[in-house]
Amino acid sequence: QTQYVDLGAQLININEKSLLAISFKNDEKWHTYWKNPGDAGLAIKLKFYKNDKLIKLNAHPWPTPKRYIEKGNMWAYGYGGKYTMYFDVNQSINNSNLKIVGEWLVCKDICIPGTRTINFKVDDNLSGGINSQFSTKELEENFHKLPIITKKESPVKIFLNKGLEQNQLSLDYIIEDVDFSKVSTKANILTPYHAFPFDYKHEYVYFDRKNKLIYGRMPIDWDGIYEDPIWEMPESGTFKKPLKAKFLIQYPSDKNPLIITKTFSHFSLTGHKSISATLKNLELQGDSKNSDITTGNKQVSGSIWKYIFFAFLGGLILN
Repeated sequence: QTQYVDLGAQLININEKSLLAISFKNDEKWHTYWKNPGDAGLAIKLKFYKNDKLIKLNAHPWPTPKRYIEKGNMWAYGYGGKYTMYFDVNQSINNSNLKIVGEWLVCKDICIPGTRTINFKVDDNLSGGINSQFSTKELEENFHKLPIITKKESPVKIFLNKGLEQNQLSLDYIIEDVDFSKVSTKANILTPYHAFPFDYKHEYVYFDRKNKLIYGRMPIDWDGIYEDPIWEMPESGTFKKPLKAKFLIQYPSDKNPLIITKTFSHFSLTGHKSISATLKNLELQGDSKNSDITTGNKQVSGSIWKYIFFAFLGGLILN
């Protein structure tokens, strides 16, 4: 079934890199899914065959996904319109037939599984393609917009706290010196990749416009309880072994989104309560009713709240 999504391919050289650009074009208002599809859905899958033999190609980061709110307040991360994925290639595929098989779930009011197979001849100059949805210039521009994998310190400070419910954690973050004009309403600031035993829920974003701060929160269910034997969430807050989690960060700026890996050796037992006290008087994204930080009738500076925020998370204030 090929309806609602068209598939194309083009071999291209960008910055002296030989790349295979796989382009997609969705029908209007239909979306496919990112690596982490969200509450439901299936990520796009691509397979490559050289002369009918399955081969593996190294993938560059997928393009930045948008957020789609589906029926029942189901959140999905994925793509609409035209978009491109990129893979490294080399001369080993010269003078061969390259077959690409794409599979996806595409959704609008209903969801429909789709697949398409395309073939083209690669010449001895590592060039060729079929049905590309973009010009060469557009393919180059799209490539330079891809998220960047970094090991540098993230501009977003991320913390892990014990949640209010049993077997629940809370991922909290803070961003300083925010340009609110660059905050997207169509995408998460922080989008997680799959990382068992973390089952990520929806992101809540809070604005402190006066102090140019953004606070974010994402509840996490602990899925270790479904293992056999059960993997209990540690009561002490310290994991038996550090857990790694990967995130796509769309920092409010004109720069490329970042992909970071965070290692958690423990979580705070008290941080959630203290941060909640800060968040309750802030403006929740999409709701401008409570935009000031106050306690009673007295205005409290953002710098004080920021100190309290870090103090609790760093263990400087103990219950």
